[in-house]
Amino acid sequence: MSNINSKISSITLTALLIASVAFTVWFFSSTARVGTIPEGITQPSAKIEWQMGEIGPSLSGILTFSYCLVIFVVLATILFGGLGMVKKSKSNYKTFLSFGVMIVLFVISFILASPVLPDNAEFIKVLEKFFASNVSEANTTLKGVDTIIIVTYLLFLISILSMLFFGVQKFFVKKKG
Repeated sequence: MSNINSKISSITLTALLIASVAFTVWFFSSTARVGTIPEGITQPSAKIEWQMGEIGPSLSGILTFSYCLVIFVVLATILFGGLGMVKKSKSNYKTFLSFGVMIVLFVISFILASPVLPDNAEFIKVLEKFFASNVSEANTTLKGVDTIIIVTYLLFLISILSMLFFGVQKFFVKKKG
């Protein structure tokens, strides 16, 4: 079984490498043909808008391919991780415990997250203009961003506390042997 997985993995990686090289060459060759900005366009925002109009389809294609690669990698990781878990039942407990802790952290962060903009934020005008059409989308986006920020802070705090705990523990626990 391991030999088959190895062959499938190397064939898949080779195919993805060839596809990535082909898409990269296509992207750079299509964006290299973009001409110079016309003389009549002087505003920086108009220059950017003109350039994005020229390379838009190429950029959209390479981004779509990149998203497909990310989805494929995530699915392959879950699939091969699941196969590995079936083979090694002793590691299942620690894996499920880790997933459980991450889920608890996300739930706590989601509960603590706020969909309200802070009053003193400098970027309120930009966000109000961006989300003026759909307030519920703004609240959902802000709650999601706040959740991720809180998760990041919690993971940072947990890592600092664990380093301190294990560092202090070394002083008090004698080594065996």
